[in-house]
Amino acid sequence: SDVIEMLRAELAPLEIWSQFAVAYLSKYQERQFSNILLSVVDAFDVYEMQDFYRKDKNEFTAGRLRILYLLFSSSTSAFVNDLDKETREAPRQKAQDFIRRADEINHEWPPTMLCKAYFW
Repeated sequence: SDVIEMLRAELAPLEIWSQFAVAYLSKYQERQFSNILLSVVDAFDVYEMQDFYRKDKNEFTAGRLRILYLLFSSSTSAFVNDLDKETREAPRQKAQDFIRRADEINHEWPPTMLCKAYFW
């Protein structure tokens, strides 16, 4: 999408990625919400992004966690609202994957511990 390309081209701070995604979600555009967040998650390990945030590692950590929590929440909501036993497993596994990734970044942050407690 044009928004994703613009955010990538400008090396936008992760907070801006989150704000754009939440704005789409507030308009019930869940696909765009997920697309924006998933595209930035894919870039977490890209050198340019790591280099950009090298000056403030805490901001990079907080931004990555915020994005993973948003994706965790969205997947959890899809899991809880899906009553079909066959289709609800996929969002549950996604939610667990997002919180596993957050746990790898910082397992001591209270939101990470709260999200883990929800599933375990």
